[in-house]
Amino acid sequence: MRVAFITVGDTTRRTGGYLYHAEVFRRLRAFGAETTEISASAADIAAQQAAQSALGATFDPRDFDVIVVDALARVVCAPWLARWQAARPLVAMVHELPSVAGSADMATEAGLLHADLLLAVSQHGRAILEERGAPTERIRVVSPGCDRLITDDRRPTTDKQRPTLDNQPSIVHRPSSVVLCVAQWIPRKGILDLVQAWASRLRPGAVLELVGEADADPDYATTVRAAIAVAPPT
Repeated sequence: MRVAFITVGDTTRRTGGYLYHAEVFRRLRAFGAETTEISASAADIAAQQAAQSALGATFDPRDFDVIVVDALARVVCAPWLARWQAARPLVAMVHELPSVAGSADMATEAGLLHADLLLAVSQHGRAILEERGAPTERIRVVSPGCDRLITDDRRPTTDKQRPTLDNQPSIVHRPSSVVLCVAQWIPRKGILDLVQAWASRLRPGAVLELVGEADADPDYATTVRAAIAVAPPT
């Protein structure tokens, strides 16, 4: 089976969506499927609009058995979805409809809702697709799952003794609690709201750790860092 996957942006970025895609491809290839990833343009709307003609001229759906379209690529693919679907089964992979995230109007997503199969990553996502008119029988929920967390006794814990270089034990003090947030630093992820809420009161011994791309929106990141700088110490 030959699968074409059309997306946009830099697929080497370690975002939840691109990591999800990579795992899907890995598993498909393990089953013997030939997968081809096509990043049609940068992710922004202007770049997608500029790349529409080139994608329509160079992509031939007959070279594949199945076409999978990332909802992020809805603009660059929009003029061609009906033509592709007439030639091959069309699958829409929907992590989140862009209009739900406030970054697109619903019209650009209409073609995706008529795909032969729609993949959602949660029951909430399924419900949104159903509300937008996608037939329930065409929707499948494929959870992202999670990586296994491997721990052992070598990880230092609060007040646990561990040897030093001179073989004398020392005391390792760790936070009493660690709150982890994994997300890009962009407004709709609410990172600034989280930092401000965390800083609204003293939390002795507790630590908030932010893990994610901090350069997606430089101005927003500057605001987040400023909020972190004035937060009270733990």
